[in-house]
Amino acid sequence: MRNSSVGRRRLGSYKSHNAKEGRTAMPYLLNSLVWLHKDEGGQGLIEYVLILALIAFAAVASMKILATALSSAFSMVGNMLSSAVS
Repeated sequence: MRNSSVGRRRLGSYKSHNAKEGRTAMPYLLNSLVWLHKDEGGQGLIEYVLILALIAFAAVASMKILATALSSAFSMVGNMLSSAVS
């Protein structure tokens, strides 16, 4: 049976590769999370993606309505042609 605790480290005791004087990686991790939270570089991209998704949804909805209208128009023309021929 393997010992599952071998190779495990507690997050609080994990030393980063750049650690001097025995500092842990936790402050580095927290600073990285704060930096990611404050970074607004991708905000514009997300806004454009949301607008694109809204336009795509509107296009799909209007195509369904247009398809129904075209189908009924072609059926009506087909019925008129068949009654004129016979």
